[in-house]
Amino acid sequence: MLEEIRRSLLSEARLSPQLLSDLAGLESYVAESYDSRSFIELLQNADDAVSSSFLVKKFRKYLIIANNGNVFTKLDLEAIRRSAASNKQRGDSIGYRGIGFKSVVGLAQEVHIISGELETTFSKKLTLTDVPDATKVPLLRIPHP
Repeated sequence: MLEEIRRSLLSEARLSPQLLSDLAGLESYVAESYDSRSFIELLQNADDAVSSSFLVKKFRKYLIIANNGNVFTKLDLEAIRRSAASNKQRGDSIGYRGIGFKSVVGLAQEVHIISGELETTFSKKLTLTDVPDATKVPLLRIPHP
């Protein structure tokens, strides 16, 4: 699942590095708009995943945020890397706009997601290596192994 999504996104980004740069600007705007809500957004995501436990812990230079909710599906991974592409319906869950997770961009240089069998990293540095023609890149767009 991850490699298929990654290949598709890298192909798209390499064909249109300017679009990738535009998405970076949109992501920055959303992150700034939701800056003071980052932890609330993550707690709401945990609630939407039917979690009964939520952890926030600082370990050395890392911030670990975890819950025991439902594991990520392919649709969930696609929603994280797209803007306003939530698979949640208004009234059925708290987070339905598809932009709340973007608030972590203000907290992190890299995001590592571990959920069930899924393990992936989002990193501007790794994305710039893969798409060198882009002037800037979003953090939460291309998943890396």
